[in-house]
Amino acid sequence: MWSVEFCRKWGSLILRVPYSFMILLLTGIFSICFAFVLQYFFDVAPCHLCLLQRYPFVAVAIFAFIGLIIHYMRISAPLKRNICLSLLVLCALSFLASLGLGIFHSGVELKLWQSPLQCAASDVSSLSIDQVREMLMQTSAPRCDEIRWTFLGLSLANWNIPFSIFMFLFTLLAFLVEKGLAARSKA
Repeated sequence: MWSVEFCRKWGSLILRVPYSFMILLLTGIFSICFAFVLQYFFDVAPCHLCLLQRYPFVAVAIFAFIGLIIHYMRISAPLKRNICLSLLVLCALSFLASLGLGIFHSGVELKLWQSPLQCAASDVSSLSIDQVREMLMQTSAPRCDEIRWTFLGLSLANWNIPFSIFMFLFTLLAFLVEKGLAARSKA
C-alpha cells in the first residue's frame, strides 16, 4: 500500500535530527504563544500552576534551538550526535515534567488534593468581614482549583496530559532513531 510506505518514509524522516528539533522548537514556541494569546487577548488569567506548566515548554524550545545550532556546527560527528542525543533526552524529561505538572494541576482542579502553593481556596468561615476584604485585596492570581477555560469539556491542564504524553513519545522515538543511526554508523 502506498500509505504504509509513505508513513514509513516520512515518519522516519521527521524523527531524525534536525527535523525532530524543528518540530520540538515549533511545539515549544506554539505552546507558549497559545498561552499568551489566551492570557492577553481572551483575558484567561493564569494561576500559579498554569505559570509553572509553561517552563517545560520554554525549556524544550531552548534545548531544540541549541540542538539545531549544534547540528549545523562544524564539529566531529560523534560529538555532535552525543550532544544531540543528550538534548533529546532533556526535551523528553521536560515533557515528563510537563506531564507531572498537568496531572497535579488536574487533580487540584478536580479537588482530589490541594496545592501546596498559595493558590487554592482558603477557609474563610472563621474570619471577620474586614479580614476577608484584606485577603481579597492581596489576592493577585486566580485560584488553581478553579477552571478558567475549557475546550471540549477539558481544561488546559487536562489537555496538557495527552499532549505531553504524545510529545514525550515523539521525542523518545526521535532519540531511538538517532541512537539507531549512531549504532549503524559505528558498525
